[in-house]
Amino acid sequence: MVESKAFRYSTCMDYVRRGAGAWLSGDRVTASEVTGYSVDGSVYVAVTCVERGGQAIHPPLRAMAIVMGVSASNSKFAKGLIEDIANEVRTTGEVEYDF
Repeated sequence: MVESKAFRYSTCMDYVRRGAGAWLSGDRVTASEVTGYSVDGSVYVAVTCVERGGQAIHPPLRAMAIVMGVSASNSKFAKGLIEDIANEVRTTGEVEYDF
């Protein structure tokens, strides 16, 4: 699980949708998740976001991205790829304050 810079669920998911083309091939985008294979086809990845807490908290709690991956082999590579995607979500995106 990754704490995104985005405060809102919608901003987190927008970033995941925009970034999917760089991370995944044959990606499938739904309202609640983005899935697909890594660019080299060896890892199946699913990414979604979860909003934590209410917006009444100041500052509101950040949305959290959940990045999951499955590989038939080479779990060390799969773990590295998942960590790379998680870092992209963690360090990019727009911070939204909704006071």
